[in-house]
Amino acid sequence: EAEAAMRKAHELMLRHNLSSVHAADTGYEVRHLGDPSRRRTAMEREIVAILTSYFFVEVIEIPSYVVTTGRDGVVFEVCGTRANVALAEHVFAFLSATSERLWQEARKQRGLPGRERVPFQSGVVRGFGEKLAAEREVLRGTGLVWVGDAALERFYRARHPRIHRTTRYQRMSEGHALGRQAGREVVLHRPVGSGPSGRGPRLLGE
Repeated sequence: EAEAAMRKAHELMLRHNLSSVHAADTGYEVRHLGDPSRRRTAMEREIVAILTSYFFVEVIEIPSYVVTTGRDGVVFEVCGTRANVALAEHVFAFLSATSERLWQEARKQRGLPGRERVPFQSGVVRGFGEKLAAEREVLRGTGLVWVGDAALERFYRARHPRIHRTTRYQRMSEGHALGRQAGREVVLHRPVGSGPSGRGPRLLGE
């Protein structure tokens, strides 16, 4: 039932964004995710890839000054509608916490060494992304195809006219494989209901 509810939520989110993407009064906002005093991890970057692919936002890694330590750090800046930015924040926190919980369970059960933590957690997120990709492919077969939000892209490019994309590689280890297997079983738990009149469905995180 939880799996079916998640698939339905995915469909509702896609339908809602497809119907609202051309709204003349669509407004966008930004929010910063991640603790700037900590180094960003491969797992977090995997989450960002999922957010940009399946949750209707644009995300970029930007520098941030940490006042308490007097040092420079980095955060993820999320751009999108208020509902989608809120959802992205929830997904980021949910997957971060879930990957840590699953790692602790796997380490206890399988005796994995500490060096497998990052590969395992990245695998969890990758596996969850593969699950979303499969769901999106099914929805594509019903005619629901997301081609992007041109207005959001312009908003994002206006804020960040010089964007540099980098490619990072994750070590394919036993931990990563186990994490991907566990990630395919993850269900994003949040209720989906009706939003206030005129605002469309109340989505995850709203």
